[in-house]
Amino acid sequence: TLPEYLGGIMDLTGEVGRHAVRCAAKGRQGFPEVEMCLACVDAVYSGLQELPQLPGNIVKKMGALKGTLTKIEGVLYELALLSQGGLSVRAPPPTNFEAAEGGDRDQGDAD
Repeated sequence: TLPEYLGGIMDLTGEVGRHAVRCAAKGRQGFPEVEMCLACVDAVYSGLQELPQLPGNIVKKMGALKGTLTKIEGVLYELALLSQGGLSVRAPPPTNFEAAEGGDRDQGDAD
C-alpha cells in the first residue's frame, strides 16, 4: 500500500543518516559520501512535501525525517570546517586524570 511504501522510504532515510555518520568518521575522505547522503535524504523530504496529502501515520514520521536531514547537514558542516581549517581529528591518548592531577579535581581556591 502507499502508506507502507512511504513508511519504508522514510525508514530508509534513517539508515542513510547512520551511513553518513559512519562516512564522516573517515574525515575529509568521507565528505563526498556524506554529501550524497544529504542529497538522498533531502530528495525524499522534498518529494514528500510536494504531495498534496500524507497518510496519517506518515505525518508522524516527518519529524524524524527532518531530524535526520538536520543531523546530516550538521555533520557536513563540521566536515567542511575541518577541511577549511586543515585540522585533523584524532582521539586524545588515554590518560589517568586523577593521577596526573594528584587526586581530587575540586581543589579550588578558598576565599
